Amino acid sequence: MNGTFAYELHEDGTVDVFGAGFDTFRVERLPADLDLIILVRLLLMEDERGEIELHIVGPEPTRSLRSLTYEIEAEPGPDHRPGHLVSQIEVLQVEFSAETEGVYSAEIYVEGRRGDPVSEERRRSIFFSVREGLPE
Repeated sequence: MNGTFAYELHEDGTVDVFGAGFDTFRVERLPADLDLIILVRLLLMEDERGEIELHIVGPEPTRSLRSLTYEIEAEPGPDHRPGHLVSQIEVLQVEFSAETEGVYSAEIYVEGRRGDPVSEERRRSIFFSVREGLPE
């Protein structure tokens, strides 16, 4: 994988992100194990609890390579004003094995399930490529 990525979460609900923004993973040889870290910004009600469902989908779009569910809960920061939405960053980390080159995606559902028509409207997709062979 090329690139270095790091983040730092702060108590006030902000996050510093370093080295982010790459969308291509170059690996020496396939199959390869990849580790993704996805930062998601949420706006939640003060007492809200729920789930985020994450699916990694490979070049064959009907096949989920990895599925995870993350519990979420609103965590108002020290500067939160009562009655306002809570803005927070959730860190989603997922490992999976890339078998072939191609376009993959991380499909994120908030309070819904894959295949549910209502949930499809609340889905967000992040696309990335996997390529074999390190750059020269």
